[in-house]
Amino acid sequence: MRTQQLCWPTALCTAAVLVLTGCTGEDPEPFAGQSARTVVEKAVKATKAVDSVSVGRIAETGNGRTTGRLSLNRDNRCTATVDTTERGRFEFRRTGDAVYIRPDETFVRSRLKGQPRIRTEAMRGRWLKMPPDSVDAEDLGEICEFAGLMNQIHVPEKSNVLRRGKIAEVGGQRTLEIMDSLRDGGTSRIYVATEGEPYIVKIVKVGGDESGTITFSDYNKPVEVQAPPADQVIDGSRFGG
Repeated sequence: MRTQQLCWPTALCTAAVLVLTGCTGEDPEPFAGQSARTVVEKAVKATKAVDSVSVGRIAETGNGRTTGRLSLNRDNRCTATVDTTERGRFEFRRTGDAVYIRPDETFVRSRLKGQPRIRTEAMRGRWLKMPPDSVDAEDLGEICEFAGLMNQIHVPEKSNVLRRGKIAEVGGQRTLEIMDSLRDGGTSRIYVATEGEPYIVKIVKVGGDESGTITFSDYNKPVEVQAPPADQVIDGSRFGG
């Protein structure tokens, strides 16, 4: 997962711009006069300043396809769903004092190879409760580390040539496309919202080591995380957590 304030004219220029747009019927150019790198720098700064976000991910590698969606905040409260072609699917919740994982049968088998069948059947459809410092909780919980996510969002190296692209609608939002050529031979397109804060809305990578799409939404919206019903929870430490 490695990146929107519409740059309205200043007060002195507003009247002139309104006259022009009224005559042409066209919207003002977003981020007028700003380079692609400047737009991305603003987008990265705005995105890293938020208190919560929802992220969707689709990745294609030589090992298969991974999809996922998570919502998390700066307190690392998080809900997530991850689906892989190799290891199956699991749901994840992290509250203030506990981690809950609900794996499907494929995921259970991949984690408990060689274990008695009765152990795997006991987990079917259940949530495993684990202390936040348990091995599995720390392993899987990395996806819910807010700081870790934000550290993966950065401005491309100065040696990368960034180019402004087209105006595109993404998830109902008007965005400016920024194109980037990557060292691994792939290309990346960063979509930055042109209204409100200049948040990153989507990143698409094609070619190179990995292809995929990452979407960002629900900026600064509360992340509600509830513990599962008690009758659906079992002690994860019984299964090596």
